[in-house]
Amino acid sequence: MKKNIKSKLKKYPRLYIFGKKINGFIVDLQNFIFYGLSFLFSFLPKKKNKIVIKSFYGRGYGNNSKYIVESLLKSNKCLEIIWLVTKKGIEESVFPERVIPVVDNRFIEAYHLATAKVWIDDCRKVRPVYKSKNQFYLQTWHSPLRPKKIEKDAEEMLSSRYVNAAKRDSKNIDLMISGCQFSHNIYRNSFWYDGPIEKTGTPRCDVFFKEDKSVVDKVKRRFNILKNATLILYAPTFRKTDTDVYSFDYEQVVSAFSNKLNSECYLLVRLHPNVAAQSNSIKFSKNVINATYYDDMQELLCASSVLLTDYSSSMFDMAIGRKKCFLYAPDIQTYLENERGLYFDLTDLPFPLATNIEELIGQIEKFDESKYLKEIEEFLVEIGNYEDGKASEKITKILLSELV
Repeated sequence: MKKNIKSKLKKYPRLYIFGKKINGFIVDLQNFIFYGLSFLFSFLPKKKNKIVIKSFYGRGYGNNSKYIVESLLKSNKCLEIIWLVTKKGIEESVFPERVIPVVDNRFIEAYHLATAKVWIDDCRKVRPVYKSKNQFYLQTWHSPLRPKKIEKDAEEMLSSRYVNAAKRDSKNIDLMISGCQFSHNIYRNSFWYDGPIEKTGTPRCDVFFKEDKSVVDKVKRRFNILKNATLILYAPTFRKTDTDVYSFDYEQVVSAFSNKLNSECYLLVRLHPNVAAQSNSIKFSKNVINATYYDDMQELLCASSVLLTDYSSSMFDMAIGRKKCFLYAPDIQTYLENERGLYFDLTDLPFPLATNIEELIGQIEKFDESKYLKEIEEFLVEIGNYEDGKASEKITKILLSELV
């Protein structure tokens, strides 16, 4: 029904434009009300031990904030940790006892942000919020490094509303963190931010430095996979246009990895949250499993021996973990034309690249692990990597000093 209405409106441009103006006016009004609420609530007393977290616009318990929280909880300090999350995010995530998940709405978010000492986020705060001088806002962003251009580097592909929100958000940030010199330079030059950037490393990548098999066991239990089986994760990024590339001969790929690794392999398919609904149209089987709605991508990366992706930043997580990663990018030309540009030429990266299934099978069959690991180390030196598995600890010290 909505599609029919939209198509009819497009036949009458003035009416369609008028509709967009009305919608924009409503958003502006909601933002004005939210800012007003946050300003009014700012007169309430601040709780010196209160931290308010939001991750991926409220999608759930994960990413950098999860690992920071786990480190904070080990400190045994008396902290009030509020996690703003959607109703769906609460249903799909498991939160620690001492973390309070709160279903996010404008009134609740404005109240909790106004009364907290510390804010933590890994995406932009798109709603304009009043921040008091004695509050501390940590922006972690959501990846150690990324192939796709972001913020000012991709400004022509972003809406003016987002750009304005991003600039406004950057004015509130007190600290950013980075995991390598390459990312540090991106934040400094393209984030509309001129404050301090700590070279702490990336909290979500700390898991790669721990010899903890419990995460692997947890993931395998969740999907009823035998302990001695090998996990392959297929995690492509989202597209604004063609999504047919997500479907290909999965069984052929599983067979190729099984032969190469001499192990029974299972392919976990995890589509990006922006296109999660597309997973409903994929044909799954015993060895091809839908992992799209698993709440923590990092645990899937940790449990998997191999990642298959395209333009996702997860490729760099695997590099940091010295784990195998293959790139499958059949739509590379159209992607470059229709989506954001890339910081890297994919052919210059250490990951085997294929643009069709035949090439992918060939890359799997001829994969040389020792050569691959050598190229990974060279790449990490090139980007100025400073991940050491202690990012969460370093950030915990910073936050506790602010909470005094």
